[in-house]
Amino acid sequence: MLTDEEKRKTELLIIEIVREHFALKSSDSITMKTNIYDDLGGDSLDMSEIAMEAEDQFGREFKSDDADPRTIADLYRMALESIAG
Repeated sequence: MLTDEEKRKTELLIIEIVREHFALKSSDSITMKTNIYDDLGGDSLDMSEIAMEAEDQFGREFKSDDADPRTIADLYRMALESIAG
């Protein structure tokens, strides 16, 4: 089971990956509710690239029942599921 600190680090890493992918400034608001498609204008290729980068960062393949992640929260859940094993 992950500690609150580990969960927070996971959240921040997912946000940073998205921020870098879209070349966003640190002052741009990215939250767990941010939708990759609607809020950032991304598409399925962007989501795939973000998920692959996150998998590389975490050193684990993401497995999830959520086959179509759309938000930062969806990616976060996928990361937690992969870390938890």
